Amino acid sequence: MSIIKKILKFFNSYEEGAGMRRLQNNSNLAPELLVANSIISLAASKGVRLTHLKLQKLLYFVYKRYLQDNDMALFSAPFEVWTYGPVVDSVYQVFKKHASNDIDDYAYPALGNKEILTVSKDDEAFHSALEAIWMAYGGHAASSLVDLTHRKDTAWYKADEEENWYIDNKYIKQEEWIY
Repeated sequence: MSIIKKILKFFNSYEEGAGMRRLQNNSNLAPELLVANSIISLAASKGVRLTHLKLQKLLYFVYKRYLQDNDMALFSAPFEVWTYGPVVDSVYQVFKKHASNDIDDYAYPALGNKEILTVSKDDEAFHSALEAIWMAYGGHAASSLVDLTHRKDTAWYKADEEENWYIDNKYIKQEEWIY
């Protein structure tokens, strides 16, 4: 499949997907980074070490839970098909400096600004999804989370089989849960 066809296929299917949700955001921090910060903050509060790989998988599972429970996407940034599973590139760009080491900081809204921004505590739908995913997967190793995303018939698997660059929300929405 040509590059142009892949891009067009993604945008055509993405527009047909679930409705979009806008996280309440009074900063210039992208919504997917607010979600990532919320996951990092929760891990820190539980004393759990979090690598970038594990962050990406938990981000995917929170997004999936939210999409399935609320029939709308949590944020507009797409999940890309990478070797080790679903990845949001903007989150990757912020945290790639950690490589396979534990994440010890947050995404910040502006250079020099060290205010830690997360999804509002008032957002019950988001926090319900976050807590459910943390309870189910927070204690798992990153490698086992990768294995879960790579199983046959997962959204990542289907997108990879079709040689797509992005994971279609319709596949994420249909994906069954494996515990």
